[in-house]
Amino acid sequence: MTRPLPRLACLLLPFAGLAACAELRPHAALPQAASVTVEAPEAWRQAATPADAALLDKLPETWARASAGRGGRRGALVDPRAGLARAAPSPGAYLCRFVSLGFAPPRARPDGFCFVGVEGERLSLTVEAGPERLGGYLFDDKANACLVFLGTAAPRPRGVLRGYGEDLAANVIGLFERIGPFRYRLAVPSRDGARLGLYEMTPAPVQ
Repeated sequence: MTRPLPRLACLLLPFAGLAACAELRPHAALPQAASVTVEAPEAWRQAATPADAALLDKLPETWARASAGRGGRRGALVDPRAGLARAAPSPGAYLCRFVSLGFAPPRARPDGFCFVGVEGERLSLTVEAGPERLGGYLFDDKANACLVFLGTAAPRPRGVLRGYGEDLAANVIGLFERIGPFRYRLAVPSRDGARLGLYEMTPAPVQ
């Protein structure tokens, strides 16, 4: 802790071997430094590995590269600008459709199911569609008004889903958005940045 300077201070004069006391005059008040507010990083950035965060930061580039071979395919699912406000989905079961961009023509997989759950104050997401099972959590990204998915992948149909970070090779990061009334999209970039997996979610019919 810095102590206030005394009004009198002794200055050592080594060349004379004498000590002299001099009165210190108070200096003019210095201007106060401007306060700077440092915002905490988004929760998903604190949880994600640097490699996964970089994948998501480069998503626009990956999207443009992968879309180059989509064969004229159009619609909100493949439009990177289709994201709408209020991205959080309601808990429950959803029908899932998977399309992979980056191939010519784009590759589709059999439809499956997704499930949105609630664990504490966080939404969980399980995907049983596409080439692999996915499971993880949705994090708010307030800066971009969307959600970020952090989870893991496992072989279908019975692969065991581990916790994010337990196996770096199994980690999955994606952008979750609402693209229409009761219609959602999860965009998952590939590790090499050449392909993009798109999961379309719509509410499952009530039995």
